[in-house]
Amino acid sequence: YQGFSETLNAIMADIERVEVLKGPQGTLFGRDTIGGAINITTKKPGNEFSGHAAIEYGNLNHVKLTAGIDIPLVEDVLVARISGQREWEDGYVFNQFDGQTDIGAKDQFSGRAQLYFTPNDQFSARLTFTHLETDDTPYTGEPVNNFQGDTVPYFTNVNGTYARKLNADALSLTMEYEANSGYVFTSISSYSNSKDFSTQDTDYTTQAHLFETFRGNGDEYSQELRLTSPTGKAFDFIVGGYYFKNVNDKIDVYD
Repeated sequence: YQGFSETLNAIMADIERVEVLKGPQGTLFGRDTIGGAINITTKKPGNEFSGHAAIEYGNLNHVKLTAGIDIPLVEDVLVARISGQREWEDGYVFNQFDGQTDIGAKDQFSGRAQLYFTPNDQFSARLTFTHLETDDTPYTGEPVNNFQGDTVPYFTNVNGTYARKLNADALSLTMEYEANSGYVFTSISSYSNSKDFSTQDTDYTTQAHLFETFRGNGDEYSQELRLTSPTGKAFDFIVGGYYFKNVNDKIDVYD
């Protein structure tokens, strides 16, 4: 579960698959899933030494670098995976006030380190650390005196631009044990911290009437315990509990 909306607009590396699930999904995915859930599954470490790397280039000097490597530490028992993605591009909106074209620019990084422990066929543990960074200059809209609507090339005319920086870290531990009877016990523990800073000219004019500065710092703690019965019998069940705590400190100043 991702409770910070600020972290949802950042790149995510090493994605294996994305599932869009119709709701309700509270039994399997917990809180806030009445309407459905978007389940993002990342790649697990592999048992063989392997790696990949890729580079993309596009207009606006768009560059995307991705890389990942699996490193077996103990054969068939302990393996590590390190992966990351860096993406940046130039702006595409011209600011008439200062003559710059840096609005719309972005610079984002996502990295992940994993340890996957499988001492036998019944038990597995996966420890994951994730780091996100963004340094963007989002587009806030065209000037209020532009009655023609969307104009290409895009332009604005403000004395201050929208700048946004995000720094987030997350640590999770997933453990699963399957008993000889077929019952599966699952534990998912996680902690994350997110720091968000942004500035914005909120009067959207060339005058210094209204300027916003936002600072946010949030911590999330969660623990899920789940017991799943063997399948294929007359009665199957899943029973468990979920604990979640979210602490947010936000300072929003207009001057």
